[in-house]
Amino acid sequence: MARGVGGGLGSVPQPKLGQDGGDVVLDRPATDVEALGDLGIRQALSDHGQDASLPLGEHAQTPGARSSGRGAMRPEPAGGGIGVTGGTELLEQGEGGAGLGHGDLGRIGVHRLGQQHPRPPHLQRHLEEREGSQRLLEVGLLALEALGELGWKPVHGNAIAPGSGERLSWDELVIPARLLEAMRALNPTVPMQYLQQALAEITSPKSKDAITENHRLHGYLVDGFRGVSYIDADGAEVTPTIRLVSTDPDANDWLAVNQVTITQGDYRRRFDVVLYCNGMPVSVIELKKAGSQQADVAAAHSQLQTYLREFPMAFRFAVCTVASDGILAKYGTPFTPLHHFSPWNVDDDGKPVALGEATEEYSTGLEVALFGLFNQERFLQLQRSFTAFHEGADGLVKRIAKPHQYFAVTKAVGRTVTAVESNGKAGVVWHTQGSGKSMEMEL
Repeated sequence: MARGVGGGLGSVPQPKLGQDGGDVVLDRPATDVEALGDLGIRQALSDHGQDASLPLGEHAQTPGARSSGRGAMRPEPAGGGIGVTGGTELLEQGEGGAGLGHGDLGRIGVHRLGQQHPRPPHLQRHLEEREGSQRLLEVGLLALEALGELGWKPVHGNAIAPGSGERLSWDELVIPARLLEAMRALNPTVPMQYLQQALAEITSPKSKDAITENHRLHGYLVDGFRGVSYIDADGAEVTPTIRLVSTDPDANDWLAVNQVTITQGDYRRRFDVVLYCNGMPVSVIELKKAGSQQADVAAAHSQLQTYLREFPMAFRFAVCTVASDGILAKYGTPFTPLHHFSPWNVDDDGKPVALGEATEEYSTGLEVALFGLFNQERFLQLQRSFTAFHEGADGLVKRIAKPHQYFAVTKAVGRTVTAVESNGKAGVVWHTQGSGKSMEMEL
């Protein structure tokens, strides 16, 4: 409630306060200074450097004041002022939302026939940031809704925070209990003590280099882990292949978590959306506020790169990352430069979808990307068969297939199987320059 409003009103009706974008609006006209109440006006004058001991009418003659019409005055001290007109008063809240308060007060704006003094820059920035945060929250919730339709269970970051029985510490995204449960279900013949030993080996980094760790764990995700041995009941030595992920989507545990806080040293960040498969953080989605000049896909990608520098081990299980401005979206690996990030701009049949244009099935490019990349069966395919590492001139490089490469390889394999079973004619894949032929052949 705005402080300073309602005192000394006498017979003037108590104003009704309503919220409008964070501003407190008085829903009645005012005809003179007393309409705000002596106490409120004197407090506001004091807050803005005016002499609150003078009779209220004398403030019309204070330096910087100018007449604003019959029975009204508009003192304008440096840094903003107050005034009352025959229009509607607007009390603008400060940072703490306390209304008229020392330090928190932005200003009291003035309406005359629907016109208002410009807001101070700091207050304008605060309101824009708050509106942007609200838009970002809405985009995040829409993303979770889409992921929920795809079978990823939506939860808030607080539900898996340390102390919840999920994550063990603020500097680690992995959920060990979920991974161990998945390992137990997928490897029922392996004694629990050896699964626990394997879990410790898998989740303990062997290097501080993110891509080196990512390469190591990619092998376990695809081929299983063969790092423990034991003697079975028959006295034979066994070195089992311990699977971490099932090729059957229904046999895995899927989570889509928004607002995931991570800290390490002096760094503290909150990831917009983290996707988990069997307790492993396999993807990170960064969302920017659509409509802001600095909020675009490039800014989202830059933020992901900042996260990678600050928390390299947070990305050691990641198959891909997504950068979005809330409308358009592009994806790549955590290590892919921006110019190689690609939109997933096709539907489930591989037919192009115009980016940014609403269709009967998709409303935004972000929605196209979410349904394209995170269909659980396709995501497992991308993880297992459409991701590749190789040594480049600058070291280890990780690549993930673009949509046309995924559908070209998938259709070519399908046609080949059909050809073997029939007349032996599989067809031709037509490439253009720069289309990624080498990657397709590798896949």
